[in-house]
Amino acid sequence: MTIQGPNYTQIPNVILDNLQGLKGAEVKVIMAICRNTFGYHRTTNRFSLSYLQKITGLSRQGVVNSTKKLVEIDWLNRHSASLKGGQGWEYEINLEVSG
Repeated sequence: MTIQGPNYTQIPNVILDNLQGLKGAEVKVIMAICRNTFGYHRTTNRFSLSYLQKITGLSRQGVVNSTKKLVEIDWLNRHSASLKGGQGWEYEINLEVSG
């Protein structure tokens, strides 16, 4: 893969500085959510579990466990949302991450 610039997504330092203690699946999910929020100049976006599975390569249970953990540690806020074809979740990065 060739990396071309300046096509980047900014990740807040507070997230990068506090990755210790996270499992690989949780890092994949937070990075994917950052890409699909901050990468489009948003702070929230709506995600189905199947979409998060697709972009992270994780199993459905891996996505469920990872998002649950990220909500528990207050890195994500989760809201119920209507999605095309059914219900899903809207995730919002919580920039008040404490170390």
